[in-house]
Amino acid sequence: MASNWTEQEDIIALFLYTLLPSGKWDKDNPTIKEYASLLGRTPSAVIFKLGNLRSLDNSHTSKGFSNISKVDRMVWKQFMNKPYELFVAYEESLRAFADDSFVAADSGIVLPFQGLDTHPE
Repeated sequence: MASNWTEQEDIIALFLYTLLPSGKWDKDNPTIKEYASLLGRTPSAVIFKLGNLRSLDNSHTSKGFSNISKVDRMVWKQFMNKPYELFVAYEESLRAFADDSFVAADSGIVLPFQGLDTHPE
């Protein structure tokens, strides 16, 4: 049995949730596969996590799944309406799982600030 999702994994999943429309939540989707590999999870586990997050999203009429954790609620509350903070936390969390060789330009993994000056003077 897989371990509980960590806060870092949830942050990565929330970022993916904001990027990927639910119609693309498929175990054969290359982006889902890349994130599953990154997190050491199955594509189905990633899809279920996205469904759990969907249940917290009041902007959708579909209910999502009901297996919401305290970490899911905390990450949602902390980051969902704060895109910059989510991007920063995502990038920090991503670096805990992947080195630069994994996060290649042709992978489905997104580095939101890659190539941008995030601290303009």
